[in-house]
Amino acid sequence: MVSFFCFFIFMICGLSGIVFEREENAFLVEKGGIVFRIFCPLPVLEQGKKGKSITLHTHFHVREQEMSLYGFLEKSELQLFKKLISVSGIGPRTALEILVAGGAAVHSAIVSGDVAFLCSVKGIGKKTAERAILELQEKLADISFSKNASLQTPVFVLSEVVEALQGLGWSKSVIENALRNCPKELEKAEEIVRWFLTQGAQK
Repeated sequence: MVSFFCFFIFMICGLSGIVFEREENAFLVEKGGIVFRIFCPLPVLEQGKKGKSITLHTHFHVREQEMSLYGFLEKSELQLFKKLISVSGIGPRTALEILVAGGAAVHSAIVSGDVAFLCSVKGIGKKTAERAILELQEKLADISFSKNASLQTPVFVLSEVVEALQGLGWSKSVIENALRNCPKELEKAEEIVRWFLTQGAQK
């Protein structure tokens, strides 16, 4: 019975249902009397509302002691997610952190060889960033994003900024949510922190 259920989940490539609840990094989606926990990047979580329907492109990830479901609004983001987790040193949760910047921005950074972009993600060192670019730079031609997709640089995922604001009592989810609209011209950590503190984000 368990093996059949695992096979059933593995075959799911998408899921439409009602948002039962939102957690810090996942949706609980009800479908046919079953509630699925689907981990999503922050921009996706911001699009769903409790009690409303949502459709996600999904990936079922299996590890030795864990089976997890990951969801994305766009097929292109799911494709990019799969490419990212194929790189040694980048697991599903780290890939979600990278995609907080938006699939179009991540795609552009890898194609252009922007090591600093990937290094701005907590948990990604220079070697892993360079490996990701080396392995994926020529493999993203079949993935495309709409012209309207944001290419904003991921200043809001800079570990220095996040850690500084967390030290002042702000939660990571509030920080990332507010800083999605951070002006692109702000490049220094102190400028970004100052900008955040003047926006009146609620703890």
